[in-house]
Amino acid sequence: MGKLQPQTPIQRWEPIAVAALIALTGALLAYLAWRTGVTVDEPGHLIGAHLYWKGADRLPPGDMPPLIKLVSGWTLRRSSLSLPADLGKPGDVRREWESALTMMERIPPSRIQRVFFSARIPLIVFPLLSTLILWRWARDLFSPITAIVAAALFALEPTSLAHGAILKNDHAATFAYLLFWYAMWRYWRRASLANAAWIALATALCMLAKLSLLFVFGVAPILILLPHIKPFRAIALAHAVGAGALAYAIVLAAAQFQVHWLSDADLDKLAADRTIPEWFSRAAEAFEVLPVPAQMWAGTVSLMSGLGYEMPVYFLGQIWPHGHPLYFPIALLVKAPVSLIVLGFTGAVLLTIAIVRRRLTWADVLWIVPGPLYLFLASRVPIQLGVRLILPALPFGILLAAYCMEQVRGSRAGRVALAAMLALFVFESARIYPNGIAFFNLAAGGPGAGFRYLADSNLDWGQGLGDLARWTRAHRIPSIRLSYFGADAPLRYFDPTEFETIPPPWIDRFAKGPQLIPEPGHYYAISPTLLPGQFFVPKYRDYYARFRSMTPIARPGYSMFVYKP
Repeated sequence: MGKLQPQTPIQRWEPIAVAALIALTGALLAYLAWRTGVTVDEPGHLIGAHLYWKGADRLPPGDMPPLIKLVSGWTLRRSSLSLPADLGKPGDVRREWESALTMMERIPPSRIQRVFFSARIPLIVFPLLSTLILWRWARDLFSPITAIVAAALFALEPTSLAHGAILKNDHAATFAYLLFWYAMWRYWRRASLANAAWIALATALCMLAKLSLLFVFGVAPILILLPHIKPFRAIALAHAVGAGALAYAIVLAAAQFQVHWLSDADLDKLAADRTIPEWFSRAAEAFEVLPVPAQMWAGTVSLMSGLGYEMPVYFLGQIWPHGHPLYFPIALLVKAPVSLIVLGFTGAVLLTIAIVRRRLTWADVLWIVPGPLYLFLASRVPIQLGVRLILPALPFGILLAAYCMEQVRGSRAGRVALAAMLALFVFESARIYPNGIAFFNLAAGGPGAGFRYLADSNLDWGQGLGDLARWTRAHRIPSIRLSYFGADAPLRYFDPTEFETIPPPWIDRFAKGPQLIPEPGHYYAISPTLLPGQFFVPKYRDYYARFRSMTPIARPGYSMFVYKP
């Protein structure tokens, strides 16, 4: 296969520049890991990671594969998390989320920051490795300077940076997905045993990182064989079979060989469940013969079943009961930095022209297609809780931007335009740090306007109590009424006399009537993710309607709204 340009030897300054970028990114991520409040899902993942290293990771729903548990859990081996001694033992019917809430109530507030920091810090390896792979791939495709800039665009992109410092699998999935396609690209260029082994490792990491990446196991053998069909090469078949077998073995080992063979009763139960797609029930028949990791299987079935139920989503000021097919494209338009949107779109146009003129090779498909493919697959699923769910597509969007930079940098006007775009990128990224979870670009009105478009992990994922506490003290607010969405502990930030909890109407006894009526003279702090009411039963959808019609007097960290009626 050909290249876009002849590759030049790596110059002495390049490793120095990459090392400096990695050091800077690592420092920014470490600070975020310490500062960012506990987000909604993290306590459950913390329990899962802790139990994984004890061989007791059995709590339902099991929808988090073991990669992040493997990486982060070793720091928790000797931590006291105030968990029952029999948690996760065979036969335990307790659920992960409820156990996590109990744990958060029992951990002394003064220890919470240290515990979560110790679990988060190992996970910054994933965005750092993704930065290295992206630099290496861009260096193979483009010029040295373009490769460095591409790596920096990924490392310092606000959403990527913010989510790289929390206990979640989005960056692990991004790393695995990027490694898979890079390994496949290298294999298409040179069909060697070593490159096939890299494909096997990357395939296993995809399966261990995120359940939505299980499809990679099916496409990997096809992609290995595809360039060798005409003429057929037997060695490619051997590579495909060997890569599949090795990936399967790695997954079983990472699952601690806690496996399950499906019985006829299991298959009959799947077939009878109308929320389970028929194709999934048929594919499951293979696991009558092959063992499947028990916890991953339970999580996959739970995920598949959940897709059949209503999953309301707040999008563009409305609640959509089953999500919206344009959720992720629009989310990208308001959440990605303006420079990336302009460069990526221009790169896509220039690539289209190059394809029409037959200037590219078949191997280029492997860096052009994966991003749109992931975006398309994610848009087919009603789980739409934030742009972070399509983070694995980001490196491929940046490769499109890199293609644009490579094509226009030869002219003076192009260099001036690129300098302006990069300056704008630095400005947008720097002004939001360390509140990148709530980033919205300038064209969308900035983070202060974010609630017009989206909520959930795009804006407020429960991370904002620290910013709220800093704001109340700076403005000498003696007491505030707090209605909070998240799993963090208010007592970690406030004295008991400084706040009054107003629980969201998750159940009837929490509700103060069909609507929460604000009392004049009091300060109210409301998590914006609560305001639309999409997570509540229909009779409480307008519980916060009075606050939706009011303008907040402050937005600490952009993730808490403060009102004074």
